[in-house]
Amino acid sequence: MSNLVKTVSDDSFQADVVQSATPVLVDFWAPWCGPCKAIAPILEELASTYQGKLQIAKISVDDNQEVPASFGIRNIPTLILFKDGSCQVSDDGRGMPVDIHPEEKISGVELILTRLHAGGKFSNRNYTFSGGLHGVGSSVVNALSEKLEVEVARDRKLYGQNFARGIPLGPLVEKGAAPNRRGTSVVFRPDPEIFGARAAFKPARLFKMARA
Repeated sequence: MSNLVKTVSDDSFQADVVQSATPVLVDFWAPWCGPCKAIAPILEELASTYQGKLQIAKISVDDNQEVPASFGIRNIPTLILFKDGSCQVSDDGRGMPVDIHPEEKISGVELILTRLHAGGKFSNRNYTFSGGLHGVGSSVVNALSEKLEVEVARDRKLYGQNFARGIPLGPLVEKGAAPNRRGTSVVFRPDPEIFGARAAFKPARLFKMARA
């Protein structure tokens, strides 16, 4: 591995990745992983081609547990791009509902991310309200984020929608086919007007919260 590809760890991840002024593409890998070895030359080439514009980093899932767990890494190799202090949360579930709510006239995705107490109950393909606290977290995170981007892979299609400080920048749109993907991915950045310009996520804290 060349000097252009940086090795990071649980201890150095905050400084080397989260707080980096340069976008960082992190490769979650293991020494025994065949596909990880196969993409290594490609990452070396990217590191050389985009030197100064993009940092390539590698973190071993064998030697580090907190960071991979905090980002829900289940398969390797997994590549995640870290940019401008944003946090990405993904799952491989059925995906947020994308149908238009019959009463609210907006998609289930937008409803979850903009309305308090808008929980998800599925009845066939329809989305309905549920009481309680379910759905509060998503809408609050959206409201407190300078930007939030959501992608939903559902029914073999990929959908996306962007928000700024909780306000939709447009409706949910179909982005194309997703035959081999399912689930929801959310990328958000804390609003510096609320949390300050130096606000950053701490992987160790995310790890503890995920295990709670």
